[in-house]
Amino acid sequence: TGADDAAVVSAYRAIKGLVSDASELDERPMVLNLAVMGSERTKARLAAEKIRKAARSFLQTGLADVTMSEKIAAGGSSVRTFDGQTSLDLADILARIPRQLTSAPMPHADRSGPLRLAGHDAVIEAVEAKPSPTGAPVQHVATPTEADISASRLGPIEHTNGSHATHLGLTHIEARCPYADDIELAVDHEGRAHLIALAEGQDMARPLESLQIASDWIGAHLTLLSSATGGKVKANPPLAASRHLIVDHAASARRILDSNIKVYVKAQGQHETICVPLN
Repeated sequence: TGADDAAVVSAYRAIKGLVSDASELDERPMVLNLAVMGSERTKARLAAEKIRKAARSFLQTGLADVTMSEKIAAGGSSVRTFDGQTSLDLADILARIPRQLTSAPMPHADRSGPLRLAGHDAVIEAVEAKPSPTGAPVQHVATPTEADISASRLGPIEHTNGSHATHLGLTHIEARCPYADDIELAVDHEGRAHLIALAEGQDMARPLESLQIASDWIGAHLTLLSSATGGKVKANPPLAASRHLIVDHAASARRILDSNIKVYVKAQGQHETICVPLN
């Protein structure tokens, strides 16, 4: 169980159910052990004591053993070592993992080579060189290849292909919500984030749901978004994201014109596409 009040109550109810199902005629008497997980030791001890007292007072039973385990955190920060696609299968990848440490640490790779960071186009693939006739150790040559950039990656804008932000007078940013990657993100001159959804046909449910998901995500990760966009999106003071919906047919968006979502109908001109505001 956990150490919060709801978990303590739930643990007591579980013990009560176990005691009620037990019988004096059972071949082996029931032994109750308790483990309080995920909290600091002082808080876990208080929770365990509450459960022990409740079990003894109201159920006339005790706890044979109590274990307390604090929250397990990561041992260090995560490091991105590869970002892209590979033709290797799982067996090949596992075969490349060294089975034992070398006697001397490997020299650091030249950082001026084609290493790829988020937002860049080149990735690294290890290509085996032909064996050297002199018996020299085989070296791996890094060759850049092309790979698609994940929609959920955060990074500065490099292009605006397929963007609707410019039609609304906004600046496109490449950041995307990983849970609603169909939502385009943009920013205005004040540093406010804007969410842009495109409704195709008469379907309003999916883009509206994605707008809400992306809005909640930005609210929880505004500082991260600001850092990923180089400060284009301001996090201090925090500005609530504005939501936009672009539709093909004005009639399909009639029921949401009174909401706080800005609705536009897309119209194709002779030379460019324009978005006409409806509310």
